[in-house]
Amino acid sequence: AARIFGAESVLYGRSPAWGDLFRQPTHAPSSPSLTQGLFTLALLFPVFFLTNSGIARMAEWNLQVKLPVAAPLTVFVFAGIPMLACWLRGMRVVQACRLFRPRPLAIIGSVLLGGSLWAFAHEVVVLEESWGFVTLDSRLWERAQQTLDELRRLPAWLVVLCIGLIPAVCEELFFRGYLFQALRTQLSGTASIWASAILFGLFHLVATDALSIERLLPSTMMGLALGWVAWKTRSTVPGMILHTCHNSLLISVSYYQPQLTAQGWGLEQAQHLPATWLAAAAALSGAGALCTAFARNSSSPADREPNTVRP
Repeated sequence: AARIFGAESVLYGRSPAWGDLFRQPTHAPSSPSLTQGLFTLALLFPVFFLTNSGIARMAEWNLQVKLPVAAPLTVFVFAGIPMLACWLRGMRVVQACRLFRPRPLAIIGSVLLGGSLWAFAHEVVVLEESWGFVTLDSRLWERAQQTLDELRRLPAWLVVLCIGLIPAVCEELFFRGYLFQALRTQLSGTASIWASAILFGLFHLVATDALSIERLLPSTMMGLALGWVAWKTRSTVPGMILHTCHNSLLISVSYYQPQLTAQGWGLEQAQHLPATWLAAAAALSGAGALCTAFARNSSSPADREPNTVRP
């Protein structure tokens, strides 16, 4: 019990105080405990929701101002809070967040998966719409289209940087880094993948000021893929690459949608992808999964995981 809850008061009957949360231990642990991971998650959710909603409600700000403001806040929430937790517990960020150098084969697999999984996410959204599983009304859809039109007035590199790269890297640092490492101290690899994926999906469900239920299933499925990659490679870096490729590709397609439509490459949101596209995506995903499966980083210290209950 003392090991699970990270406090010697379980053994000696000492009443814990708030100062115990900020007192650095004598011997620095190698990874965060499950309690510390869940406590950080409980702190991160409301902080991100409040900051994100606050920026969205700044009607006098245009997107050229909102994007540069939102990006540092994302870094602070998803990278700053876990790093602060590591510093308070005396843990090394590289080990606690699984920032180990991956093998080249893992990078190749991540790029292939990041460039192909979007097709299946699209199909899930189309199926949800065909089943009537949509909660966004016409007013919210119109506002989303207006936001997309505003984004097209900004430089493409700024949009990809602030919406594609920074959120992907920072979210992976926490969900498949700090939180996944905390889950692995008490759960098996499969259970950690599922737990982090469900929490990842719930985060995207409440990440905006509009509660959209249809985001839960595709986000959870993407979380399962990212968790599997993190577990197989024993590193957060491949997941960062996969997530960045996935986000950047979707954002770029939306950004250049008028040009793609003019060239005959346009695709309606409620339309299924052609069978040839799905076959190509399946082939790329299979190749990426094979590369990832054979790219286990056995030399990484994360492989040892001394606090894991079940290997």
